[in-house]
Amino acid sequence: MTHPKITFRYASAMDRYCELLSGTLWREKYSEMMGDSAYPGPNELRELSNQRQEIWKKIEQKVLLGLCEVTGLNFIEDEIIVYTVGFGRAHSDPLVLPSNFDSTIFVNVVIHELVHRLLTFNTAGLNEDQFSPQLFPEEDRSIAIHICVHALLKYLFCDVLDEPARLQQDIDMASSEYKKAWDIV
Repeated sequence: MTHPKITFRYASAMDRYCELLSGTLWREKYSEMMGDSAYPGPNELRELSNQRQEIWKKIEQKVLLGLCEVTGLNFIEDEIIVYTVGFGRAHSDPLVLPSNFDSTIFVNVVIHELVHRLLTFNTAGLNEDQFSPQLFPEEDRSIAIHICVHALLKYLFCDVLDEPARLQQDIDMASSEYKKAWDIV
């Protein structure tokens, strides 16, 4: 079983868009997350991508192997690029990671987004948008999806990485919607 290579890369075109939004919409919506920080420049974001790559490569195979083994699913992609931008929200497709996560949190966020990727883009053709709401029909769609994601995160943080503090950190930082999913898990 082969796993995709995870590559961290500065995304200049995407970042220019994020920089424009950081002064308006995102500043209003995510001001607490962004604080008063100046928007990081391209060289800073390139260096951050390199630093994240070094940290990630220490756990990459362990995480990907554990995730694929426990789910019985395999990624259809040979490479997944994690695009680094200054400010914004993390996303799984494309996998985008803003600069405001420290070296511990960014790992949690990458794993979270990779779980979404596997549950959406896999060789079995399953899609979390379809099966999660069927498993939890009484829950809002996003909560249903995150029940599955969080169950897998709990396994990865505690059983694969043997770092239960990551689990508690993720729970502590969760939005109200994510907290409800964690409560169900």
